[in-house]
Amino acid sequence: MDQAFEEILEKYQAHIMSFIYRYVGNLSDADDLTQEVFISVYKNLDKLRDKDKAKSWIFSIAANKSRNFLRRKRIMSFLSLDDSNSREEDLKLEDVLDSKEESRQKVLEREEEIKNILSLLPNRQKEILLLRGEGFELKEIAELLNISEGAVKANLHFARQKAGKTAEGL
Repeated sequence: MDQAFEEILEKYQAHIMSFIYRYVGNLSDADDLTQEVFISVYKNLDKLRDKDKAKSWIFSIAANKSRNFLRRKRIMSFLSLDDSNSREEDLKLEDVLDSKEESRQKVLEREEEIKNILSLLPNRQKEILLLRGEGFELKEIAELLNISEGAVKANLHFARQKAGKTAEGL
């Protein structure tokens, strides 16, 4: 089991981290959630019967953990009595890049654009757009999210439409 887990970790860790980062918009939170995802994977690896569905299974765990995290974060901010708008220390993508300053700036600008666009989308549309960007087929997304393929298509259409309008305005 340890070797199977190592293979999964090596194959999917970067993809999961990227997916979660784009979902929650904070590198530190994404790092924590990625660890939680792989702890869950490790604890439940014996329940994975079909290795061909490992990618879907892992992304499903990542989507659920990200969704729950954002839900808890909204609830906590709603219940917060502190109106000083204290902010978490957001690690910037630049802290983990080892590239030239010019290309680093371009990457940061692009990441910021994507982050801004994704923040405007409803969670379901964001989730579907991110999963599609990770290479999932519409049918796989429907199974992963337990919705119809038609609902996936509609959400994807509206997400792309809204993202396109937002990108034009940037």
